[in-house]
Amino acid sequence: MSELEKLRKENYYLQMEVEILKKKIQFSQMTETEIDEYLRSLDH
Repeated sequence: MSELEKLRKENYYLQMEVEILKKKIQFSQMTETEIDEYLRSLDH
């Protein structure tokens, strides 16, 4: 695997980690009802 491929892979995983952390922050600021509504919206 080339250095460029390794960096792209690392970049991808770091981007995913950032997205997960953003969701964690978003959910931590929501009420339980809001979370339930959000999860129900994903079912559709």
